[in-house]
Amino acid sequence: MTEYDEKHQPGTSQGAVNRKAGSGGTRGQRSHPSASDAQREAEEVLVKDTETQLQEELRNPGIHLEREFAPKGVDARIDGYCHEPPIMCEVWAHQGKPKGSQYSKVMADALKMLFVERDQDRDFRKILVFAHEDARRPFQDGKSWRAECLKLFGVRCEIGCLPPHLRTRVTNAQVSQGNAMRGSD
Repeated sequence: MTEYDEKHQPGTSQGAVNRKAGSGGTRGQRSHPSASDAQREAEEVLVKDTETQLQEELRNPGIHLEREFAPKGVDARIDGYCHEPPIMCEVWAHQGKPKGSQYSKVMADALKMLFVERDQDRDFRKILVFAHEDARRPFQDGKSWRAECLKLFGVRCEIGCLPPHLRTRVTNAQVSQGNAMRGSD
C-alpha cells in the first residue's frame, strides 16, 4: 500500500462525511501526488464559479455509500454537491487538450457522479466543469464515444471561468509536472 493509499483510507482525516448526517466537507482536502497548489486553487475557483452560475451553494462532501455488495460501505468525494436541488459537479483545471490517461480521469469523474446518483435513488443535475475549451471538446463534440456516453447519461460539459493569472499558473504547473515525469527540470 502506498503512502497515498494510506492517507485516503476510509476513517482517516480524508475519510467520508456521512451524507445522512447532512454535513458537508471542506474544499481543498483532497490531494494527489501529481496535483499542484495552482491546480487545487483553480478547482476551487471553478466550483465557486459554478455556484455563481447556478445560484446554489455547492459543498465538497465525502459521501458514504451503503451498498449491498459492500457491507461496510464505500466513500466518494464530489467536488461540488448540493442535496436540494440535487446538483453534482466535478471540475478539471487542465489547460489544453487531454493526453493519454487524462481521458479516463474525466470519465471516472462522470462515473463517480452516476454512482452517487444511483445510490441516492434520485436524479441529479450532473456537470463536468472544464477550465479550457480544448479540454472539454473531446467530451462535448459528439464525435467520440465519450461525448455520446456523457450525453446519454445526462452529464453536461461546461466551461468555468478562471482568471488569467491562475490559468497561467496551472499551465506552468502542467509543464513542470511533464518535465518531472520525463526526469528533467
